[in-house]
Amino acid sequence: MFDSLRKKDNQKEIFRLIDEGFGALENGQLDQAAGSAERILAIEANQVDALFLSGRVAQRRERLDLAQDFYERAILVKPDFIDPYLKMMEILLTGFQWEEALAVCRLALSRVKPTLDQLVDICAALTNEFPAQMRELLGPALDRNNTNSRVWTAYQEVLHRMNVTGPEYDLFMAEMRDLFPGTLELDAAEALALSYQNRTEEAIVLNQALREKYPQLTLFDYSLARIYRANGRYELADAQLTRLVDAFPGKADFAFLLSEIKLCRGAIAEGLALNEKRFARDRGFNWTYLPMPNWRGEPLRGKRILVIEEQGFGDCIMFGRYLPTLLAQGARVRYVCRPAIYAMFAAQPALRHAEVLMHTASLQLPHDMDYYIANMSVANRIGVDTATAGNGAVYLVPDPARVAAWREKLPRDGRPLVGITWAGNLTTSFGHEKSIPADLVPQILGNPEVAFVSLQMPASFNDPYRHLLKHVPEIGDFNDTMAMIACLDAVISVDTSVAHLSAAMGQRTIMLSKFAPDWRWDGPVDGTPYWYPQVEVLRQESPRDWSGPIKRLPQLLRNLASR
Repeated sequence: MFDSLRKKDNQKEIFRLIDEGFGALENGQLDQAAGSAERILAIEANQVDALFLSGRVAQRRERLDLAQDFYERAILVKPDFIDPYLKMMEILLTGFQWEEALAVCRLALSRVKPTLDQLVDICAALTNEFPAQMRELLGPALDRNNTNSRVWTAYQEVLHRMNVTGPEYDLFMAEMRDLFPGTLELDAAEALALSYQNRTEEAIVLNQALREKYPQLTLFDYSLARIYRANGRYELADAQLTRLVDAFPGKADFAFLLSEIKLCRGAIAEGLALNEKRFARDRGFNWTYLPMPNWRGEPLRGKRILVIEEQGFGDCIMFGRYLPTLLAQGARVRYVCRPAIYAMFAAQPALRHAEVLMHTASLQLPHDMDYYIANMSVANRIGVDTATAGNGAVYLVPDPARVAAWREKLPRDGRPLVGITWAGNLTTSFGHEKSIPADLVPQILGNPEVAFVSLQMPASFNDPYRHLLKHVPEIGDFNDTMAMIACLDAVISVDTSVAHLSAAMGQRTIMLSKFAPDWRWDGPVDGTPYWYPQVEVLRQESPRDWSGPIKRLPQLLRNLASR
């Protein structure tokens, strides 16, 4: 009897502490929330709500390793509790661990029957990276009896990411018009559809009308700014976003997009400062849980600084140019980078006095440092501006032994040898936008005046074009790619890490760009980027139309052949 009464009292206290703890978390009182969770766990060692609350507190404190541990324990206790899975995915995506996040997503859906809103929460986070997989998961929820507009809106984004057009897309929009007549959700979907179908002027007019219809929302102001940016109307985008940033200074997405516009327009110092807002975005990332302070430009002589890579391989290559600058300032540099580029950076003569660490799941970031800094923030801290953005761009040196080996593997036939990459990551819409459509690639490769060597990864992309390529080598890693590039006369690439790699080696590089380039390739005049002044950029002459760059390319190759 006494045991029964004690259990009831304990349960009553646990329920009280759960309410108290989550209330404190909501109010930002992290110490109180942690205390409530600890008292619960003292009563019941594996109480699932307390484990989840402890994970939330650790995550808010940027103790991501500890947060993951608590979430994993909560999942072990209650495998059908979906919230720890969602938070685990959030942490993994923050660290750009896409595959691991997809694995957690699939594990959650194998154990939990989510509500439709939970299904969208799980899938939406991975739409950019895995649209085909998210289409498979969201598709069954598209039921005419289901009027959950979030599912339909999320599925529309999947179709965009997969570059789906034509009758399939028209049928989808017809279903939305039937199910959601006269709603905000339909208005937003119609505006997005016009923009996606390249009906720019109609999209602008509709977004302007919807801005008047929904004055309390910022959605359509932001959409207008994105349309202006995608169509190279930087002045209009700048003005639109400046108004939004002034009105909503805490909204990081507005400031982040404005940073892109500033960088495209050549306001490099201002753009880099605004770009720091990337850490405050919903899917931003930072390492403030580290015990050392973030470097803000203090003198570095004799100091130890931890530089942590971020974003794509191209960004790591582009901003790696500043590692020698930190060394020149007298810093003891540790650079943390992913396995794919570790060997390349570790072998660089310019970094022989730095310690390069491989960023794996088991790596514990060093705590015995004076400062840490994200690699893309170094440029901001050292005062890079419009006049100096191109400095230090050429700094990578290939391994001479590998170069000699690749010269043997790449025999010449008298024609210039040109490396080519025609596609980015085709699992995302960004990859499709940056890639040459498959039916146009032969127009480039069919030029008889040069011999083309594929730098495309993975090798399966080469299969349809093997007969047009002089060589389709098996590339092992970035060191192989560097050695190959050193054997060539030029490199042609769309916006991929290969373009950054070639440019950072000082190889002649021709970049084929979409109409409104990524800010890394924009410049004061067409063809001359601020960050890579030696690179030749051939831009589309209108959005999504590759005919212009393809038409201008043969003359550049002809000049190469006549040397």
